[in-house]
Amino acid sequence: MNSLKIIPHFCILFIFLNTILLSQQSSIRIACVGNSITHGGNNSQSYPQQLAKLLGSGYNVQNFGISGTTMLKKGDMPYWNQQRYWDAKDFNPHILIIMLGTNDSKPQNWAYGEEFYGDYMDMISDFRKDGKDPIIFLAFPPPAFKLLAGITNSVIHDQIIPLIDSVHTSANTLTIDYYNYFLPHPELFPDGVHPNSDGYKIMAEFASESILNIPSGQIITFTSDTAFAELNEKITIRWRTSTESLVTLDGQTVNPIDSMDVTITEDTKFTLTSTGELSDKAEVLVQFIPPGKIKSFYANPFLLEKSASDTCYLVWNTSSGSIVTLDGQAVNTNDSVAVSPSETTTYTLISRGAKNDTSTVTVELLDADKLNRAYKRKTSTSTNERGYYGDLAVDGDLNTAWISGNQNSVWISVDMGKDINVNRVKINWGHIYAVTYQIQLLSESGTTSVVYVTTKGDGEIDDVTGLSGKGRYLRLVALKRSSTDSGYILKEFEIFGTLNPTTIEYSHDWLIPLKNNLAQNYPNPFNPSTTIEYSISINSNTPSAHVSLVVYDVLGRQVDTLVDENKSNGRYQVVFDGNKLSSGIYFYKLSAGSYTQTNKMILVQ
Repeated sequence: MNSLKIIPHFCILFIFLNTILLSQQSSIRIACVGNSITHGGNNSQSYPQQLAKLLGSGYNVQNFGISGTTMLKKGDMPYWNQQRYWDAKDFNPHILIIMLGTNDSKPQNWAYGEEFYGDYMDMISDFRKDGKDPIIFLAFPPPAFKLLAGITNSVIHDQIIPLIDSVHTSANTLTIDYYNYFLPHPELFPDGVHPNSDGYKIMAEFASESILNIPSGQIITFTSDTAFAELNEKITIRWRTSTESLVTLDGQTVNPIDSMDVTITEDTKFTLTSTGELSDKAEVLVQFIPPGKIKSFYANPFLLEKSASDTCYLVWNTSSGSIVTLDGQAVNTNDSVAVSPSETTTYTLISRGAKNDTSTVTVELLDADKLNRAYKRKTSTSTNERGYYGDLAVDGDLNTAWISGNQNSVWISVDMGKDINVNRVKINWGHIYAVTYQIQLLSESGTTSVVYVTTKGDGEIDDVTGLSGKGRYLRLVALKRSSTDSGYILKEFEIFGTLNPTTIEYSHDWLIPLKNNLAQNYPNPFNPSTTIEYSISINSNTPSAHVSLVVYDVLGRQVDTLVDENKSNGRYQVVFDGNKLSSGIYFYKLSAGSYTQTNKMILVQ
């Protein structure tokens, strides 16, 4: 068997130092795109899985392989049409390995072989869209030692590999030559096409060596931990280049792998150049947000029930150093307040600083039978077609729609924000509708009640009246479609009911909670921000108490302080932004006097 290239001692030292430095930086994302040879069947043996173990914690390797797929758009199973292709692009890899071509060698696919080069170039362009510039490896697929399902080795060797090599030259990529390495080793391919466990291990080692020995001068990552910075805010610029690169940041010589903390007072562009065997250049723009900027101001919800002492939160976020008033009263730069207007009311937020900004929010009061409790509320779904999310079913626009995955049993759930006595649901279907479905109500604790069932849905508009039940969440469970041509199409989903007065534990009209409470954040999991609600109830003889709300990671390290000040009795809401954190489990802890409570939340980047 051919031995793998031996890595010299200086490379081993470099890899060791890289491991230390990478632990201080975000992970390098590696996407492995391909067919069944990439997918690996038993995923624990696949080459991407083993590559992740070889590279270690500084790398995030994801397997986007789909069995049977082709590079050819006109092939019998184009990779282009698979959800995993979109997932790979959303992953935004720093390093991309593409290994496609094996299934393209089948006669029915290679009939379109003249389009292979153009389709391959299109895929590379797709991954480089919108300023993205991953390092791309094009892998020559291994030999086909037997004729399996039409896979033809002569087409792979004589036509596909030369075309991939031409793409490599035209698109300025790197290559991994699995074909010639595995050619003397048919014993590693039991069925003639797919490697055994030893073959996958070697494939992973070959990929690891290629990644760790990228030619000098290549920029692997160059990032800022934020695209926007405020007054006196420290931002971190991080970069990593390949071995033995000569690197400058804005003309000043820097280490090949390093980071720098900076503050800015205006929009700033950082430029990294790297030279060696290759030459590379990258730019990062960080925009400055001056004091006085209103970043957000909204009411949640902005529609309330008339004559029901209904309540909403006004939530605002302004830039650091701002001087802020709400309806003429001085307030914190970032905060929230519960309001219960007796009539439709407009609130005005003014922020002053290096620039002045004004924003208004109108809270509208409606009769219960006119108040759509689903309108622009948070949704969750069991499945959806890409781009056709649940929120499109509650946006008030009949030209948009939630489209589920192509299966019979699916659901969509609406968070109404509080317990509601539901009496009517109006469903506006598209041309694929539910023949059989249920309407369910769920409490915050998860208790479920079925309030409506039908097996005779006929599409268009279902106006279901006379319902009786209460819950915070209403879920539509669809069980049988009118057609299997696509998933269900739900244009608009409306919910009507009355406020349940027993669910709001207030001692008088100004909304004094009867007990301290830390609610579960929503949404959860979240990306990148989530809302945390909490209630403060203190002794009537004490006007306020010190309150802290702190976020910790799984190691117990404090990552953010959301609240650290005195608070009076009331219900509060704060938005946690996890944009600068990595995916994982986090905990948020509320402390108010002797009261403490900790909840768990999940960030998915």
